[in-house]
Amino acid sequence: VYNEGVLNNKPDARIVINRVVTAGVHLSAGEFVNEGELLVGDLTTISNLITANTGELRNKANGIVKGNGRIDAGKFINEGGALSPGTHTGIITLSAAFNFANNTLMMDVNGVGVGGIDYDQVLVTGVATLGGTLQLNINYTPTIGDQIHILNADYVVGTFASVVGMASGWKIIYYPTSVWLVYGTGPTTWTGDVDSDWSNVGNWSAGIPDATSDVIIANGLNQAHILSGVINAKSLLINENAS
Repeated sequence: VYNEGVLNNKPDARIVINRVVTAGVHLSAGEFVNEGELLVGDLTTISNLITANTGELRNKANGIVKGNGRIDAGKFINEGGALSPGTHTGIITLSAAFNFANNTLMMDVNGVGVGGIDYDQVLVTGVATLGGTLQLNINYTPTIGDQIHILNADYVVGTFASVVGMASGWKIIYYPTSVWLVYGTGPTTWTGDVDSDWSNVGNWSAGIPDATSDVIIANGLNQAHILSGVINAKSLLINENAS
């Protein structure tokens, strides 16, 4: 769709875009007002979901934008609508800083594994200012320690205002550059596989500890250093010769 005027996708209407090469929607000028469903790339992979010159897409209440690929974030205006990566699972990349307030982020989780294949993922090139609603659809039986990397950004500010669909045992962990879903309150062990930073998820066997975690400090490759902030744990066990 190449838009230079005013395009209104009315409530209960559905626009499906497939088998294109460069972009699903190009906003040359004017505005695309979405109050229905915009589905891009159901049959074929499209690298650019929404591109823009001076045009804008206004995603209003009841509007849903679904698909894979890059969105020109500066031209995507949240007005109460929803954003859903993939047509089943997928990845949306926002090209610049993005504010998720006044927006519903709809995320499917079918298991641990690879973002865009086993679960939905959002990548933000810039600051992700959280807010609005996170709506989860978890479609598998988890095990303790499962971690799902749902969002990555240059920097994460704030938290989601509300979360829908998060079953018992799941929790959301907000890190400076990412957001994760973590299941269970089992023990997590320091491995030091990446570096010495306590707040690096790669240094732990089952996620960075929080107030519900039984923490074990083993004799890892690197010593555990708390570089800033406050850390929490339910219990702490330091193995012999560990630090």
